Amino acid sequence: MAAYKTLKGQSIRQVAQDPANPILGEIWYNTTLGVLKGYQSIGGAWESGNNANNNVEGPGSFGNKSSLVAVGGYAPGGHTNAVEEYDGSSWTTATNYPSTIYTGQGCGVITAGLVAGGNQSGSTYLSLANKYDGTNWTSANSISTARTGTSSSVGTQTAGILFGGYAGSPLTAQNATEEFDGTNWSNGGTLSTARANGGSGGTQTAALYFCGESINTGPIPSRIPNTSEEYDGSSWTAGGTVPDRFTRLNGAGTQDACFRIGGSTGSSVVATCDLYNGTSWSSAPSLGSAQNWGNSGGTGSTSAIIGKGRGSSTYTLVTQLYTDPTFGVKKITTS
Repeated sequence: MAAYKTLKGQSIRQVAQDPANPILGEIWYNTTLGVLKGYQSIGGAWESGNNANNNVEGPGSFGNKSSLVAVGGYAPGGHTNAVEEYDGSSWTTATNYPSTIYTGQGCGVITAGLVAGGNQSGSTYLSLANKYDGTNWTSANSISTARTGTSSSVGTQTAGILFGGYAGSPLTAQNATEEFDGTNWSNGGTLSTARANGGSGGTQTAALYFCGESINTGPIPSRIPNTSEEYDGSSWTAGGTVPDRFTRLNGAGTQDACFRIGGSTGSSVVATCDLYNGTSWSSAPSLGSAQNWGNSGGTGSTSAIIGKGRGSSTYTLVTQLYTDPTFGVKKITTS
């Protein structure tokens, strides 16, 4: 005959007060309160940071939630070369970028950053690249194809990567990848789906690209692929399917822990987020307010940030940061 423990499991410890140093997963019954409790992970959430100073959409960006750089963008008065830095608490003005720039690609950290490509004005697309040392910009070798709306916040100053984007007239989505070694750009693998204005994350040898626009005409929902692609340093392969279709979105994290942050469905700007685990996408905590075409960063999902861009109806100065998951005692039942 089977033992009670085999049929019913271990008994739950009864205590008069909660244990001082519980172990993750531990469950107990507090007889004083008449409550079943456990020590478990309490999921992270997005919280508000201080507002940025400049209203822009589509700034280039690099860094994370404690040290982020926002470069250029499209302001109410037109393209700008203004640069702002976020130190985890507030935004301050930094040295202007050498050119006006909109939707340029950024990578690296605040003391060793890189920005390449982008839109200078109208149909003038950039091939120039510039390095940042935390104070000054210096010229770097140009990318092969002038383009705008590329990936963002992927790689480092000495191991950068740029992929996708729009180029030409009329605007045509690109499938080319270029890799940077700190001095020169070289050709990488080709995207399966040419696209621009998508979300991205990861590194030069483990990158992720998702959603965006495959063409620049027609209703936005019909031109948005809800697919992901993963890069291993030489070639792109199919990743998980995104739960919905988004463009002008942001991404932050690694190839196996990356946020899809906000974005536009064509009919509305959203506050929803998803998290990729290297295989599939699942719902994640939503932003406090809808946001797209902002600047984002983060070398992991728990160092993610989004700032500026567009809100539900107009430009926004809002900054939103992801708070790391914590652990704590949680009530399981009330009796």
